[in-house]
Amino acid sequence: AAPAPPPPPAVVQRIGGDVAQANLLVSPKPQYPALARAARVQGVVLLNATISKEGTIKDLKVISGHPLLNEAAMEAVRQWKYKPQQTSMIGNHRY
Repeated sequence: AAPAPPPPPAVVQRIGGDVAQANLLVSPKPQYPALARAARVQGVVLLNATISKEGTIKDLKVISGHPLLNEAAMEAVRQWKYKPQQTSMIGNHRY
């Protein structure tokens, strides 16, 4: 018998920050890094995240931000939980 065909590729839906925000259930804030505080660094960290169908963060990348703030923002976003969806989602988040 012929081998079974491969499964179809996962469907990924691109969403904007407003849609992602509406589906967000848990969103702890980042801890301000002591080194950034001492250096009086502040700013926005822009992240791109893939959200699994189960509502967890699967893939997370920094688009822009200060190096002293990036890891704290990523650490917080990795803990975010969204409403489960039919498909995975990709969204941008600003801190």
